[in-house]
Amino acid sequence: ELPAAPSTLKLLHVAIGKGTQNYTCTSVGVVPVSDGALATLYDITSLAFLNVAMVHKVPPLCVNISHNAVPKDKAIIFPGIGTFPILGKHYFTNTSPITPTFDLFATSQLFSGTKLLAIPAPEGAAVGPAGTGAIPWLELSDSGLSVGVAAGYRVVTAGGNLPSTCPAIGTISVQYCAEYWFY
Repeated sequence: ELPAAPSTLKLLHVAIGKGTQNYTCTSVGVVPVSDGALATLYDITSLAFLNVAMVHKVPPLCVNISHNAVPKDKAIIFPGIGTFPILGKHYFTNTSPITPTFDLFATSQLFSGTKLLAIPAPEGAAVGPAGTGAIPWLELSDSGLSVGVAAGYRVVTAGGNLPSTCPAIGTISVQYCAEYWFY
């Protein structure tokens, strides 16, 4: 498991990220190279304070909802769980190395992360519609460019893992959902 957030940090937001993990293929048959991610972040903080177990049920449900079925600029509805507004966007900057960035525009906060630790998703994690498996869980620290956020965790991942080899030259986008906890 990932270590707990330091007790000196306060939980600010819990989000569900729904989007794609992106990979570049330079030739057929090679291992794809990570090219970052693009996701919409939905604010699920209120549910996290009431029922963490229910929060953990969302990524496996979310990953199988078609991108076309979710408006990019509106709240997402999980039947029987709730309706959650957009908190922000997740993307990677084009700096070298690429940097995970979380623009929490609903709160005027920004988190630019540096990976401290990655662990494989637990056995039995939702593999996603592509069947490639769940992306690793991450502990992220501030890269020095963040505003109002000091740390982030990606947990309870569903889908998004890279395929074993490239089927064609170009970009592969693999649908994923995950919980993001910001401190």
